[in-house]
Order: sequence, then C-alpha cells, then structure tokens
Amino acid sequence: MATTTQPSKTLVLMTRSEPDTLAGTSMTPGVTSTGGRRRLFNAGLALLDGDARPLPYLAEALPQLNTDSWRVLPDGRMETTYRLRPNLAWHGGHDLTADDFVFAYRVYSTPELGRAGAEPFNVMEAVTAPDPRTV
Repeated sequence: MATTTQPSKTLVLMTRSEPDTLAGTSMTPGVTSTGGRRRLFNAGLALLDGDARPLPYLAEALPQLNTDSWRVLPDGRMETTYRLRPNLAWHGGHDLTADDFVFAYRVYSTPELGRAGAEPFNVMEAVTAPDPRTV
C-alpha cells in the first residue's frame, strides 16, 4: 500500500515595517506587538473585537464577577478562572493545556527576563492548572 505525503505549506506575510517582536508580550520593556500581528503567532484566552470589547478566544467564556469564575476575596484580592475550549492544539498537533499557561506565566514573571514588573504580571500572585482545561 502506497503512502501519500502531504505537500509542505508555507505562510508568507508582508508588513509595512519589520516587527519589533512576534511575542505576545515582548521580553523588552516598552516593546509591544500590534494586536493583529500578535494573534498570528500568540493566541490568548481572550481578544478585543473591533469595538474594543473583550471576547473569549481560547477560553470557553470570559470570567463573570461574583461567580466561580471571578471571585473577590475578603482581603480585596481576586481569583479568576478560565476554562479552555476543548481540543485546543499547538501547530504541531500537541494538546494545548492549562500547564502551558502556567509555564508562560513562570517565564514572563521571572525577574531576570525583565517582565515581572509589567502588567499584568506585577499584580498576579500565581497561575495554577487544577486540570488540563482550567487556568
């Protein structure tokens, strides 16, 4: 039985200028990626629509205040929970899980990398993954 190989695929992009970064959050303070370019390479839990309203993207829904997804604790801190959409995968086919968001938080909140003092990392205490689809 003969096997068929898939043709290679190439994505060609053209921009007016060289991007400062392809990362969703630059490791260089003050350098950011524009929203459209950022989404080509870095998907987030939510995104802003054309009217700057947040919409769920990788998350099933946005957290809602005074529910299990967004709680204000007695000391004023907040606990926010996102549930990932089912069947998310990296471009190579591996599952995208809550542990990937925990890893990203660890990278971006490492002081030696220069992002720990930037929003939102400077106001976040921890990111946990109680199960593969919950951040």
